[in-house]
Amino acid sequence: MATFTPPVAYDNPAFLPESTGASRALFRYFPNRKRYINVFALSNGTFVQDTASDENADTNIPYPWNPNDPSGPYSSTAYVDYTQNPPVQAQYNVSHEVWITKVYFGPTYVTDAEAAALTAAGYGALIS
Repeated sequence: MATFTPPVAYDNPAFLPESTGASRALFRYFPNRKRYINVFALSNGTFVQDTASDENADTNIPYPWNPNDPSGPYSSTAYVDYTQNPPVQAQYNVSHEVWITKVYFGPTYVTDAEAAALTAAGYGALIS
């Protein structure tokens, strides 16, 4: 079974955003930490990323996305409408033409079909 390792971006600073003073002064001399770029497989067979890289510059992710149910094109949003008395809960369903089917957050085992699709999309060098 092959392993797909998403592209890497070095954009996380070595210090926490809320840190101040001596800790920030010290760690600003350390290099940025690596972060795996999230790769999203879409229902039409294409791939998009959350950050552009040499492998793929497409960052057009179809949001909203329900990570608990990535099987379909529907996302449901519920909210309370306080403009009515008494307040009423309203729900909206959004249907996408293209939706997210799988997300690669880090190194992941992939099937032969997934490896072939990733290779065709330009990620072949990242499959081992």
